[in-house]
Amino acid sequence: MNKNIQLVSILYEFTLAFCKRYVVSPTQVRLILNSATGAKKELKTSYLAELQDKYQDFLDKNDLEAWPEYSLRLRSVRGIAFRPFCTLLMYKPFLSSPERATNAAICLIKQIDFRLEAERGKSALDYKGTLLLNEI
Repeated sequence: MNKNIQLVSILYEFTLAFCKRYVVSPTQVRLILNSATGAKKELKTSYLAELQDKYQDFLDKNDLEAWPEYSLRLRSVRGIAFRPFCTLLMYKPFLSSPERATNAAICLIKQIDFRLEAERGKSALDYKGTLLLNEI
């Protein structure tokens, strides 16, 4: 399975579990899940950005701490995605509190977004390389 698809599937399942535990408003649940579903089905950065905004709003509205970019807490989240095979089970400990869950989800979204952007850049380079070879 493609690593990006694997990570987006984990993010979707993580978001479902997050909503069941921490989101009270049915409207909010629907909005969050719509973004997560869009990201899962289409692998577009726009859906990921939308989902990240929803998680950021949750942090702000609930007066929770956004973890610093290079904190040890985020390192532990980041490390999971670099494993050859990862599952939702590896992310489950981060569902223990709303703050941990939200920061873990935002981190995972950023990782997926980074991977998608890198993949797009690689595709563009491959395409340009093909053009140059054809012109010779």
